[in-house]
Amino acid sequence: MDKQSRNVKTAEQKGRKRIENTKGTQTADYFAEDIAAGKIPEGAECPAGYQDLFDNLPNGCAYYRVLFDAAGNSVDDLIYTKVNSAYAANIGRPRSELIGKRVTEVFPHLTETSRQWLQTYIKVALSGEPVAFTQYSDQQDKWYAIAAYSPQRGHVVEISEDITERKQAEANAEQYMAELAKKNRELTATQSRYRGLLDHMQEIFEYHRVIADDHGQPVDLEFAEVNPAFEMRTGLKVAEVVGKRLPVVNHGIDKATWIKILGDVELTGQPIMLEQYSKNTDSWYRVSAYSPEKGHVASILEDITEQKKAEIQKSANQKQVALIERVAWLGALASGVAHEINQPLQALKIMADGMIYWHDKGKETSIEKVIENCRGISVQAGYITAILEWMQDSVNRAWSHTPEAVDLNKMIKQAISMVQERLRAHSIQLRENNTCTVSPTVWGDVRRLEEIVIIILVNAIESFEGVDQAKKEIVITTSCTEEKAVIEISNNGPPIPEEIIGKIFKPFFSSAKSGSKLGMGLSIVKSIVNIHNGTIQVASLNQQVTFRIEFPQYGP
Repeated sequence: MDKQSRNVKTAEQKGRKRIENTKGTQTADYFAEDIAAGKIPEGAECPAGYQDLFDNLPNGCAYYRVLFDAAGNSVDDLIYTKVNSAYAANIGRPRSELIGKRVTEVFPHLTETSRQWLQTYIKVALSGEPVAFTQYSDQQDKWYAIAAYSPQRGHVVEISEDITERKQAEANAEQYMAELAKKNRELTATQSRYRGLLDHMQEIFEYHRVIADDHGQPVDLEFAEVNPAFEMRTGLKVAEVVGKRLPVVNHGIDKATWIKILGDVELTGQPIMLEQYSKNTDSWYRVSAYSPEKGHVASILEDITEQKKAEIQKSANQKQVALIERVAWLGALASGVAHEINQPLQALKIMADGMIYWHDKGKETSIEKVIENCRGISVQAGYITAILEWMQDSVNRAWSHTPEAVDLNKMIKQAISMVQERLRAHSIQLRENNTCTVSPTVWGDVRRLEEIVIIILVNAIESFEGVDQAKKEIVITTSCTEEKAVIEISNNGPPIPEEIIGKIFKPFFSSAKSGSKLGMGLSIVKSIVNIHNGTIQVASLNQQVTFRIEFPQYGP
């Protein structure tokens, strides 16, 4: 042994003499106590029952001893005395590389954050004051929920939970509960030795005796044990509840509900995990419960109120967005319908005014001319009725998403009929081009699919307003593969500026000049496309603006 090693060993021996042989005020931890007393050499296996319990704890657990120099002062380092499997897995090192090693040996390049972490543990070991905190480990790129306490001066126990993978931990909760149930007898036998674990849990822990009626049905619960977190959350002291029956309200959950939840667990023997709302405290809890033995049930309650509030707020925001989109859609629909109705109304007025004019002038009008005008009025009125019926049907079904097999070409023709008058009024030619041997089919809501085509056509029509252009043309092309049905709607109107293309699908975005609503409703188009598991893209190239929409092809 070299001189340096002998000095370190001497320092350790002197340091050990300075350790007071007292038990912690909250717990007499089995491992730290017996290791410090020399009953179990560092790194040695513990009795089988204890070893199994220790190794199967779901959270990481590590025991450290403070390293002292020859003068009996801490040298800002700790020695690993005992670690469980979860801890070793968390830091990615086998236990054989940890036991008996200094922390600075295991991690020779400690960051500033890690050194602060180390100093915190040393302070706990020397002062006896426990701590609980959340800490990010930059060396492992993980977050941990930490509880540290000193069962004996010069020793520190770390209980760590890797909260980086909390969801994974929740998925494994059932297995965790099953393991706890299996280990119940050993846990009961060593309950006092592991009291420190319960004392430092941040979740509420309750252990109940189930009281049943003559038919074996649970009617009440009697407290057998609770932890400090229960006291903190409920305001009830251990002495006030242990051996007593459940009060009317327990941590905000009414008595009948709590008896029902835990009673069912005791009856079935099946562990559960559920979320429970408390009206009394406006709080949410994640409840894990299992029955370790007949007539008893244990539960762990985690306060998830903030998480649930965030979820509720997110849902409210989504509903608000949906409402905004619906208002935008109705605005776009009303605008289009107003334009469509205006044409037949003008025709009605002209025919009616003509007959009135001839009557006022005292001139006779042939019965054939009157009948012809009446027929024209009837046709135009029928057209208006068809438009209004379509609008009413669209509004009633706008958000129903009633699924059916939709023939895209038939759907497109119906959509075109709704804007036919506007196309004529603007002298716009519309061509249809189907490249499929069989009409492409999509599974979805035909009215919503019609809205896609109508809104894009209305935007194309409005883009031509005020444009002095000899040929105004819109081309609708359908194509298909075995997997996709495609609609392309192109026009030779003004190009869309590059800085605008990325914004046109946002709610209420409009690129039009004063008085126009170009772009209005395109956010609705994108929403409808998304609902139908499709995609939409827009391109403005070579004096042509093209919207390309792809849907999953439907077919046997």
